[in-house]
Amino acid sequence: MAISAHQDLSPNKFYSISRYGKEIAKESFSVDTNFEKCAAISESLSNCPSSFEKIILDGGLYAVFPLHGKATNFQNVMQDFMINWLAKSAYRLDVRAHFETFDDSYDPFSEDSVELIHIPIIQKEVVM
Repeated sequence: MAISAHQDLSPNKFYSISRYGKEIAKESFSVDTNFEKCAAISESLSNCPSSFEKIILDGGLYAVFPLHGKATNFQNVMQDFMINWLAKSAYRLDVRAHFETFDDSYDPFSEDSVELIHIPIIQKEVVM
């Protein structure tokens, strides 16, 4: 698990972006949480076709970790992250887009696939 404020958002990668909204701030994130999902590519705003939605990811800290294998493993990996890493860390979920990156060799049905999961985090408030 890495914590990163800088992402290598290069044009040879593809993105899967999830927007969750305010439910994340209430820490009510679960398999039942509604979200909007979209596929994306990295492109300069001046080259982006007018029919495409332009998405600019907000800066900040992200927990970054790999998912090896089939996309169906995503739920288990996220549950492990939430229970074993996030809950025990000095961070909480931030209200920003979550995203995954992968290259053109990615196959969601292959055990050989790798994608990087980027979860927005923010430091927990210190209660005195």
